[in-house]
Amino acid sequence: MKHLLFITIIISTIFAQNEYPDFKCGRSYMSQPGTSERILTTENQDKFDVSYYGINIRIDPDAQTIEGFIEIEGTVIDADLSVYEYNLSNYMSVDSVKVGDEIPTYNHIQSLVSITPDSSPAIGESFHHTIYYNGSPSSTGFGSFRFDERNGRTLITTLSEPYGARDWWPSKDAPQDKADSVDIYVTVPSEYIVASNGTLVGITTEAPSSQRWHWHESYPITTYLVSLAIYPYYTWEDTYTSPLTGETLPLNYYVYPEDSADAHEDFNIMDASIGIFAELFAEYPFMGEKYGMAAFPWGGAMEHQTCTSYGDGLITGDHYRDYILVHELAHQWWGDLVTCFDFHHIWINEGFATYSEALWVEEYYDEEAFWNYMDSRMGFEEWWANPAVYRYDADAGDPIFHTTVYKKGAWVLHMLRHVVGNGTFFEIMQTYAASPDFAYKTASTEQFRDLCETVSGLDLDAFFQQWIYESHYPEYVVSFSNQTNAVEITISQSSQAGAVFTMPLDLDIVCQDTTIRYVAQSSNSSDLFFVNLPIGQSAQYIELDPDNWVMKKVQYMNINPPGVLPDAFYVKGIYPNPFNSNTQIEFSLPTAEDVHINIYNINGQKVWQTLQSFAPGTHLISWNGRSSTGILQGSGTYIAQIQMGPFQDQLKILLIK
Repeated sequence: MKHLLFITIIISTIFAQNEYPDFKCGRSYMSQPGTSERILTTENQDKFDVSYYGINIRIDPDAQTIEGFIEIEGTVIDADLSVYEYNLSNYMSVDSVKVGDEIPTYNHIQSLVSITPDSSPAIGESFHHTIYYNGSPSSTGFGSFRFDERNGRTLITTLSEPYGARDWWPSKDAPQDKADSVDIYVTVPSEYIVASNGTLVGITTEAPSSQRWHWHESYPITTYLVSLAIYPYYTWEDTYTSPLTGETLPLNYYVYPEDSADAHEDFNIMDASIGIFAELFAEYPFMGEKYGMAAFPWGGAMEHQTCTSYGDGLITGDHYRDYILVHELAHQWWGDLVTCFDFHHIWINEGFATYSEALWVEEYYDEEAFWNYMDSRMGFEEWWANPAVYRYDADAGDPIFHTTVYKKGAWVLHMLRHVVGNGTFFEIMQTYAASPDFAYKTASTEQFRDLCETVSGLDLDAFFQQWIYESHYPEYVVSFSNQTNAVEITISQSSQAGAVFTMPLDLDIVCQDTTIRYVAQSSNSSDLFFVNLPIGQSAQYIELDPDNWVMKKVQYMNINPPGVLPDAFYVKGIYPNPFNSNTQIEFSLPTAEDVHINIYNINGQKVWQTLQSFAPGTHLISWNGRSSTGILQGSGTYIAQIQMGPFQDQLKILLIK
């Protein structure tokens, strides 16, 4: 079913860009100083595989401490293993360690708990370690473990991405080693409710004033997705009914009592939204457990497996942040079902979830709303389009969670959709979600690329190399010259990094009585294309990538036939006018000159300008309805002032969004 209130979403997202410049998962703009500890797995950690964690902790909200033990089970995968190593912050104290029922040699230095076995274990040998510990957790990165206060009550929450699980429980803290299952036992005062991953197994009374909550995550999960949200929450349950099978799933919500009415309204889209992604990608990955959302006191949100942590300030009761709700929901597929192999490849999580917002808009509303959303929320801006999507520096929060991995990462998928074709693109996504190589496991860029090549039958090496590993974007210059019943088109390209992009480019050749769509394969710094036209037709103007599938800049120059030059400076006109996404200003020059174009809004404020040098002839300059800094302008009348030396002309432009 399509919905009819999209204008509200668009308006809200425009304002949201100013309020939350990098809202996604709430990490970029609220980052705290990252840990300086080693972030990669150690050589010894690469020699064993963890299959199970049993987290058993007691939390004292008043003292702001935790104590308990972690059980770890796994298998040796390298005979050269000499010591088992687990990440645990030095802020925590290790009381003792057991290997089975034995007391081993161990130490806790430089945030590593090292356990030395009595003898070298063999490949395939299983192990069972228990680490007893206590302390006051530190809060690094984005606030890995926090004690806050709400209405005079302590609020306890976690957000361990990227490397914060070690701040509150010992583990092999790396995304590439998912445990097959996790039990989470948390003892807190009786008035508290504990929200966590998976299924609530039970609540037992341990003393007159405390309760022990037991959650069980039966699906594979990485350490940074294990979470706690603890408070005297208002809770309720809704139901998702699968459009694929009719199977149902509980939707469990945990919010502050004073936000209950607003939360009921904001969260009422979840049933339909899960169904949309189930039909686009695959069934909800954690059927048999739940999807939940728990309020926490941060500006953004975090896609903890089966229980998203959702910023309390985002609950407004007016669907103002629907795009964040569906972003985090999409992570249950892209980030939780399939997890980035390591944080160099974080776009595997974030770019996918960001593009899923637009896909949701397309299904929940319609195709026009999809294009409006791409333009309003993910419209081109140089500051995020310049860096490489691949995170060469994955040492701390900000370098990892740069906006480029969200928006440019989403554009990679948007461009891939056009390169391989719409049907093939969704076949790729569905194959990716269902593949035993990736479902409930991890993926790198190269692995996703190889899957895309297998499904599409295309060679996509250049595509992924230029858009993921290299920086910047193509800047195209388009010119054309009419011949007899044909047009000769030149597409030149450059980039700030000096790279040449290989891309198929749609061209609309607009003639007197018809428009011809031509696909140009651009792969050189300058390419020449010769296109036959119907008899009696000539090109009036040409638009490159009219549907905006490619992240780019475009400049248009029209070359007159040899020997035909204008005898004066004059502005021919603006077309299309009114316009929605792109318009072109056509002008003629008798001699080589610098041309200065300013565009003003109805209040006389300059919103865009360009100064370029042109050869004699007739030329086109394109304006995409944005300011010089890339901000999308609102609907209304604008004045284009075109100046060459002492001569100038001006025309009205009507922008309709």
